[in-house]
Amino acid sequence: MLELSVEKWSDAIEEMKAHFPEHWEEVAVNKDRVKLAMDYERYAQIEAAGMIHLIVARAAGKIVGYFCLILNRHLHYKNDLMAMSDFYYITPTARTSRNAIQMFEFAENTLRERGVSVISATTKVHKDKSEFLDYMGWKWTEKQYSKVLKPCA
Repeated sequence: MLELSVEKWSDAIEEMKAHFPEHWEEVAVNKDRVKLAMDYERYAQIEAAGMIHLIVARAAGKIVGYFCLILNRHLHYKNDLMAMSDFYYITPTARTSRNAIQMFEFAENTLRERGVSVISATTKVHKDKSEFLDYMGWKWTEKQYSKVLKPCA
């Protein structure tokens, strides 16, 4: 059973950092041109502005998952607070459908308590979580495309 909590970025980041290389290796695309380089100073600024909502999943006191969302008033819908998923991850050893369900339900409930109107998330094409998001009652609302402009090294 996971222990889920909303935690401050600054309190959890040092322990979360240990999972970032494995997380990046699993989900990143264009790894030959775009390398993992987290901007921790920027995250600290966003946290100071009250714009990070971080769900941390622990088992036996150790972080085994996280769901980081950025909160902001949308430029088109200024009366509504939106939450955009920055990243979510559960370590392979803790990865069960029930754990994912619990983490997302906890996120939804705590975001609702903060007055969030809409949550948005993306899923990688090669690690597609559409079936899970559909099951959770999320709706497919947009397609996102990307194109790497940075030349090969």
